[in-house]
Amino acid sequence: MDERLKDLHQDSIVAKFRALDPSCWPKYDHTDAVARETFTQHGQEEMKSLSGFYKELLAKAGITPEEVIAEYAQYKSFALRRSAVPMRDIFLSVLQSEERRAMFRCLCHLMEIYMVLPVSTAVCERGFSTMKRVKTDWRSSLTTAQLQRLMFISIQGPALEDFDAASAAQRWWTSSLRRRRPGFNPWSSRERGDEEDELVLMGSEDELEE
Repeated sequence: MDERLKDLHQDSIVAKFRALDPSCWPKYDHTDAVARETFTQHGQEEMKSLSGFYKELLAKAGITPEEVIAEYAQYKSFALRRSAVPMRDIFLSVLQSEERRAMFRCLCHLMEIYMVLPVSTAVCERGFSTMKRVKTDWRSSLTTAQLQRLMFISIQGPALEDFDAASAAQRWWTSSLRRRRPGFNPWSSRERGDEEDELVLMGSEDELEE
């Protein structure tokens, strides 16, 4: 499992949330100017990445990236005294308190996003299940492009009650070049003419032999 989810601990957007985990922060020493500066600057880039990635969601709540960065400094003072507490429990202590939610109004949105992130392979597993359901033994000749289209329809397509089957069937009936319509002949007129001439010649030869 660690091998499958190793990307979550490297450069993914999920890894940026570690900037909110006090156990990942550098050691703070108020007597050391360098240590104080390092502690102050730590996590700034990660918070910029998070606020940029979720910019639209934050904008709907009237939150700007600058407000997130400013609030992050205040959060550090709050979480530093709880460095032994898991990040998830720190988030819950903030989200479950009206006073703390008001204190960290901007970061609460990022905390809520983190708490509902699906850290699993369920989406991939559903994709494989859909592929097995679509490409059965009876449909083994499906091309990759056609299989992709059918899987996309199955996964992202409209619900059955919203699907207009009549228009789809009409398009299928009128657009295909295969012999699925009465009286449709895939051969060209030239090929049909050559075949008719050949049949006439064969008939003439038979008459001469008689």
